[in-house]
Amino acid sequence: MAEAISGLVQHQTRAAGLGVSDALGDARDKIASTSADAQKRIRAASGEVEASIEHHPVTAALIAFAVRLSIGMFGRFRG
Repeated sequence: MAEAISGLVQHQTRAAGLGVSDALGDARDKIASTSADAQKRIRAASGEVEASIEHHPVTAALIAFAVRLSIGMFGRFRG
């Protein structure tokens, strides 16, 4: 009887371990997929920004100047 219970516990432990292992593998696959998707989106957005800068260089320069000016003003208030 003790052997049967011991065998059952071992079987349940292995089954639980396999379930956790499968869940971790699925989570890892989903994270990798999400990461790859995010990288693709970032590359696409980067390409769009570069194209926009090439087509509108003056606007891009003015935006960069405004951002730099804003950062400089916030820096004065802090220190």
